[in-house]
Amino acid sequence: MLTPNNYVTHNSSLLFANWPTQPGKAQPAEQHMPIEAIMRLSGITTDPVYSFQANGHIHDLEDLYHDSTEILYLQDKTVQIYLFEPMCCYLIDDPDRLYESMPFNSGFYSEFNPGTEQHHRCVELDSIQLYAQHNNIRVTVRTGDYNVEQYSAQYPELTLICDDAFLKTLMVYQDATEIDKHIDTRFISTNWRYTVARAAVSAYLTDYDCNLVWCYDVDPGVVLDQSVWLRDATQAMREKITQGITLLNQQGPRCLDIPVTASTTVVENNCSYYPEHAQLQQHNPVGLNNIQSSLKSFYEQSFVDVVTESRYAQPTSNLSEKVFQSIQYQTPFLLVAPPGSLQYLHDMGFKTFSNWWDESYDTETNHVKRLDKVFAIIQQIADMSMSDINTMYTEMLPQLKTNLDLYTTAYTIPGEPVVRDNQEQDALVKWT
Repeated sequence: MLTPNNYVTHNSSLLFANWPTQPGKAQPAEQHMPIEAIMRLSGITTDPVYSFQANGHIHDLEDLYHDSTEILYLQDKTVQIYLFEPMCCYLIDDPDRLYESMPFNSGFYSEFNPGTEQHHRCVELDSIQLYAQHNNIRVTVRTGDYNVEQYSAQYPELTLICDDAFLKTLMVYQDATEIDKHIDTRFISTNWRYTVARAAVSAYLTDYDCNLVWCYDVDPGVVLDQSVWLRDATQAMREKITQGITLLNQQGPRCLDIPVTASTTVVENNCSYYPEHAQLQQHNPVGLNNIQSSLKSFYEQSFVDVVTESRYAQPTSNLSEKVFQSIQYQTPFLLVAPPGSLQYLHDMGFKTFSNWWDESYDTETNHVKRLDKVFAIIQQIADMSMSDINTMYTEMLPQLKTNLDLYTTAYTIPGEPVVRDNQEQDALVKWT
């Protein structure tokens, strides 16, 4: 044990539960998250648990050697480790790595082309495998990455399963689900952190009526030529994206509920950029809409949500609050995400929109072709009259309500109903 004293405060993103004493430099999860509910939903009773709340190497596990008493305690148990964030994967000896000191080609994670899978690794799994080897113990990793089992050959000491702790902590408030839909805008797309796929989608949407969030100024060459997959785009796609990004740069930031006073300049293919000039004192407004419902009015206006998930060009998918926000607001969606993302939703019991447009994009592993299929659906919707769009929405409504019911009863923690007095409502109007 590196730290023999119980409950010593460390600057660590590694949380623990179900341990008889504090393991190493971890911190008690009970003070940070509803860990008991998460464990119960996963069927964990006596096994010790960690939850890693950040991205990257888990140094506090790499350096942890259990003493003889703890090894005895672990003899009939399996250490259960939740990865709260998407895995940060990389390509061995990647020629496109962004910095010599890091293995990634996109900042804090990598994107990949098909056919490189046997050379994929993950820094979180690297750390966990070291921990398992150092202590000769059984470890199960529970991650939000769907199809994570394909990494099992590279990490034979670990049992890898998709069991998303983040999704188990989502909360929905009553007023967020009470929707008065009056569609006058075809699209909505809310993008916060910079990614290549989000840049491409935002560029494409500039030609159409869209409630769009885009807070960056970026050279089209950075988007098209520094990306390991988008550099293979067709000439027509390159021209469309170039035109759209040029227009976005001229327009300045486009924002909805959170005011942004100036665009953030992106100078390299690093997906760690956040809006620098947003009037919000936190990196990521996750959860803000559950409480304040500040995007609700925009969803009530919009027909379809072009959801740009956290990751795109990788073999495992990861669902976040972004797509469930569409479900919460009874809005159909296109999912700009890794292949298999719609299938992940189907496995959870949700229905998507193959009755109305071609969802074969979900099985397309070529990332450029998958994006092109999404663009084709955007064009299909753009060519529809607003009357036809409202008719289509009416057809979709029973399915949208079924999805909402499933989400609120099976996959969320109920939130308190939000009742705002006039002063609170006035403050929200000023904020938005």
